[in-house]
Amino acid sequence: MKKLKSYLSYAILAGIATQASISNADEVRQIDLVTNDLIYNPVDEKIYASIPGSQGANGNSIVTIDPVTGAIGSFVYVGSEPNELALSDNGEYLYIDLSGSASVVPYHIPTMTVQAPIVLGDDQFFGPLYAEDIEVQPGNPNVIAVSLKRLGVSPKHGGVAIFENGVKLPNATPNHSGSNVIEFGFDPNVLYGYNNESTGYGFRTMEIDETGVSILDSIKTAISGFNVDIEFEDGVVYSTSGDAIDPVTGNPLGSFANVNFADAIAVDSVRDKVYFLDNGEIQTFSKKTYIFEKAEFYGGTNTDNLVLWGGSGLAYSTADQVILVSEETPTKLSLHPSSGKFISTQNFDFAAVVTGPNQVIDFSASVGNVDITNVLSNCILGGNELQQKTLRCAGFGNRLVQELGNGPHAVDMVIGLDNATKMEASVTWEFINTTE
Repeated sequence: MKKLKSYLSYAILAGIATQASISNADEVRQIDLVTNDLIYNPVDEKIYASIPGSQGANGNSIVTIDPVTGAIGSFVYVGSEPNELALSDNGEYLYIDLSGSASVVPYHIPTMTVQAPIVLGDDQFFGPLYAEDIEVQPGNPNVIAVSLKRLGVSPKHGGVAIFENGVKLPNATPNHSGSNVIEFGFDPNVLYGYNNESTGYGFRTMEIDETGVSILDSIKTAISGFNVDIEFEDGVVYSTSGDAIDPVTGNPLGSFANVNFADAIAVDSVRDKVYFLDNGEIQTFSKKTYIFEKAEFYGGTNTDNLVLWGGSGLAYSTADQVILVSEETPTKLSLHPSSGKFISTQNFDFAAVVTGPNQVIDFSASVGNVDITNVLSNCILGGNELQQKTLRCAGFGNRLVQELGNGPHAVDMVIGLDNATKMEASVTWEFINTTE
């Protein structure tokens, strides 16, 4: 454990943030804020936190945290006991589990609008169903998968259901033993799940279609244990038990030494890191080799909700604080949304996010041999100098369709930096008519 070298305390709105240096590269801020869950939005570069009803006038709300400065935004009332959070991959919708009213409420981030709650339904014998885990379908911000739970019964699992535009699709998976935690894979119509409350410890692959969701298979894998969480990244499912598997075959791919049921996990493909949070300590491993690299103790009790932010930072919540850790920044280009099928007449916004210390000086795009840089003419570049720069392109998809028509389009993006580096990334979107 490395000692804290210096402190700088200051008040930030409703929270108190303490800043400290840890080694030469790490900086930590401790914000006095009681939260239930955290999630980072790379489009607006903010961490969103759900605030329990116990927090007086600021309770039953969500609030943003600027991870670079530690500044807290305005508290927005969303309903009774906000808990789990899920974010669409285009940064447009935040879905909030309201554990006090057996529903999920969508929050439209660009307009800061709380929309009508999505009622999760009822169990025939045990009453209202609640959200245990929520995932937004990649490329489709209006579709969510919800792992449901029942209160007052064991096993508590209430099945997995799909909700489209707030409406529950008819087909759901069975209750009793099932996928308590869920993750989408590469294919937006494939959902993975793990049973973490009974000794079957089954790993399930589920398929999503216009009727809902069904189980394709259930297998036993190296992942086992109660209350284990999973995370999908680059074709691998990682777990807080310290095991990693191929989700298609179920075969073990590796394990992280001395990780024994961590509180939370975060996987960073750009930095080639896997982070485990356990009782206020973050252990860092190589994603490629599974080899242990370091452990840093940042403190706190009841630690949970480890998230990556800004390409170089980590954040987690404790019983009464949010801990923000900033490390040396790498450089990365990511495109949002990362894939999907879209109706050509609907508004389609696009964001290119650059993480790293260098400044963006130019950008271009092409589809095959066709230069479409003109489609980027109204894009707006924003962000802070040290962490992230975001190129936001409102109505990009609509202009792309006007230029090239409907169909699948593989877009190649090139970003030029002030150190003469050219960063490249590609994404494929498919545009269709409403009648298809």
